[in-house]
Amino acid sequence: MIHFKLVEIGSFKKVLSSASTLFKEARIYFKPELFCFSALDDSISALVYCQLSSHFFDEYTCDEDKEICVFLPQIINILQSAEKKDSLELNLLNDKILELQIENDYKRDFKLVTLNFDPDSKIPLPNIEKDLHLIINSNVFNNIINDISKISEDFEIISQKDEIIFSGSGVYGEVKISLKEKNPMIELLKIRSKIENKYDVLFLQKIVKESWECSNLCEIITQLESPIKIIFNIEDKGVLTFYLSSY
Repeated sequence: MIHFKLVEIGSFKKVLSSASTLFKEARIYFKPELFCFSALDDSISALVYCQLSSHFFDEYTCDEDKEICVFLPQIINILQSAEKKDSLELNLLNDKILELQIENDYKRDFKLVTLNFDPDSKIPLPNIEKDLHLIINSNVFNNIINDISKISEDFEIISQKDEIIFSGSGVYGEVKISLKEKNPMIELLKIRSKIENKYDVLFLQKIVKESWECSNLCEIITQLESPIKIIFNIEDKGVLTFYLSSY
């Protein structure tokens, strides 16, 4: 039996919505103590991995490991019609049918067909060294990305001793944002070696736009010419992690 219930859907809705703008097919993993999902975007440039403890849910039952594949935008579309305080129940009726029940003033019962997938094909998580390790206020990081997007299509990260620089340039100008280690919006800044990496600012916008509301802080890890790893801790009961390739 695989079942979970949330008395209020709000937090779970935020978690799934954060992945909805980039990802279509998602793998969902049910384990006795964990609910997880992962997905790759079509260009294989971005990856999301989310892990939620059974304690995140008001009820959680899983008596065997199970993996399914779902069309994520369809689930998000269903959840969008739910209010923050609506309850959600999920039941895996068999390997092919996922049931979602949303209830408040009235009950809505959706039965979704799962997708076929190759169980031997796994989505590997990149191993990234902490040459740059930053923990920063999530809203501040979201604002930095939005500021750079006004000028540039690129988002460049440069590390220098006790300082980190976010920059971008375009046809009409350039922008540079510098943060020192002692900035009150920074909880941690460790620089082990120099970093000069570029990322697609539009991808970063889509990743952080919804995710920053899941956690007050976000953790950023990268190394030279490597993907950026962005981590949001969810109510101390789960972790939402994104990876985005550099170029």
